[in-house]
Amino acid sequence: ISRDGTVHGFLGYFDTWFTRDGHCIPLSQNVNDKIDGVTSFTTGPQGGVTHWRQTIFLLEHGIHVKKGTYCKIFSKI
Repeated sequence: ISRDGTVHGFLGYFDTWFTRDGHCIPLSQNVNDKIDGVTSFTTGPQGGVTHWRQTIFLLEHGIHVKKGTYCKIFSKI
C-alpha cells in the first residue's frame, strides 16, 4: 500500500496465450514477448484496447489500510 486510505475495490485483468500445440506458458512470461507459434494479449492497463476491458470488484464495505501494508488477494471465478 503506497499511502494510508480506504480500499473500495480491486481492479482485475488477465493475460492469455494461445499455443499451437497446447503447451503451458510459464507464469513469469511477459505477454508482450513475441514467441514463435504463440498468440498472446493482455487486458491489463499496459496493453492495447480490446473488447474484453478490465473489471472492478467493488467491496460492500471499504477496508482501511496503512501505508506499507502488504495485501495479498485471492479470488476464485
